[in-house]
Amino acid sequence: MSAPYYTSTGSTGTTTITAAAGPGVTHNCTSIVVSMAGPTSGQNARLDVWDGAVGTGTRIFTCFLNGPGAAGTGIGSVGSIQDIPLPKDGLGRGRLQSTPGNAMNIQVIGTGADQVSINAFITDGLP
Repeated sequence: MSAPYYTSTGSTGTTTITAAAGPGVTHNCTSIVVSMAGPTSGQNARLDVWDGAVGTGTRIFTCFLNGPGAAGTGIGSVGSIQDIPLPKDGLGRGRLQSTPGNAMNIQVIGTGADQVSINAFITDGLP
């Protein structure tokens, strides 16, 4: 099993976490937290989770993000931290799962020049 905690930071409008593909590996993501800080944010800051490669795999989850600043306006340097609510399985647990053998990519796009970080808990085994 790989390390379950993943983190990525960026300041160019995009940042990505990749849990690598492997034979027979099924990635289970049970937690995603996104934080942003900076003077402006993109109008359409978004989080996407991909089963496989970004852009060519299957997008299995997407949500728009609240920008930093006063009341999420994106104006001002006040930061924001967002705990992303994941879809629930049959037992009521929030989680996303990749197809066996595929990578799982978690990507934040459209944040403008803001600092952004993604923190996720991803295991490569079934619960």
